[in-house]
Amino acid sequence: MRDAAAGDVDAFQVLYRRNVNVVFAFLRNRVGAQAAEDLTAETFVRAYERIGKFQWRGIPIRAWLLRIAYNLIVASARKTPEDPRTNSMVGASPIAGHEEAVIDHLGGTRALDALATLPEAQQVVLQLRVIQEISVAETAIVLGSTEEAVRSQTYRALKALRRALDGA
Repeated sequence: MRDAAAGDVDAFQVLYRRNVNVVFAFLRNRVGAQAAEDLTAETFVRAYERIGKFQWRGIPIRAWLLRIAYNLIVASARKTPEDPRTNSMVGASPIAGHEEAVIDHLGGTRALDALATLPEAQQVVLQLRVIQEISVAETAIVLGSTEEAVRSQTYRALKALRRALDGA
């Protein structure tokens, strides 16, 4: 991280390779695969531009990158509020990897459909906490919230998801 902040392109490439899949998966589940490709690239462009100003405060770099990605989603939603891809996971490409196992455990496609009925904030918190297995502390950083608020929001979101699954 220090080398990347000092302008070492090779060090930034290592940072990129270690985090690109997490950033892409987060974005893909929010806006779909095609838009996620563009936003992933934009996330790392912004990270590269700002890495010299990054101050290590014990926060994982992944949380910083996801915060940039989340802010890009919010900015995109403000520009195109009518775009349904910014408001739900409907139309997102299938989830791959360990996330798929979590969704299968929750009920497969049925869980995705139920998740898509939840408010945006609940979808995001469940994606970060359950699907991507991001810690409470990192999720709070990504969302610009407190750990207590993230715990509370996760609890409410899981209850809402359970209700949606029971009603489906």
